[in-house]
Amino acid sequence: MGKKTLGKVLLEWVRGLSDGSGMTVTIAKYLTPSGRDIHKHGIQPDIAAKLSEEDARNLKFEQLGTRSDPQYKVAETTLSKQLTAASAGVIKAKIYNPASSNIPAALGAGEE
Repeated sequence: MGKKTLGKVLLEWVRGLSDGSGMTVTIAKYLTPSGRDIHKHGIQPDIAAKLSEEDARNLKFEQLGTRSDPQYKVAETTLSKQLTAASAGVIKAKIYNPASSNIPAALGAGEE
C-alpha cells in the first residue's frame, strides 16, 4: 500500500584505493520471489495511496500514522473494509501463521 517504490536497491561496497580515490562495487541486488530485478523498476503497490507534494510539505513528523496522514487514511479505510467483508463472509480472510513462513520465497526461490 502506498506509491511505487523508487527502485534504488543495490547493495554497494566502496573500496579505497592506494591513491586515496575509491571504487564502488555492486555486491548484491534485490529480486522479487519470482526473480524479477527491482532495481530501476521499483515495486508497484497492490493498493495505491498517493501523497501529493503539497501534502508531504505540510505533513509534520508527529502526524505520520494518524488521520492527518493521507496514506494512513487509505490504509485504515482499506483494512476496515476488508475486516468488515471478512466478518460478513464476503471474502475469506487469510490467517497469518508464523510457523509456516516461506523461506524459499524469502530467499528468492518462490513465486511472486
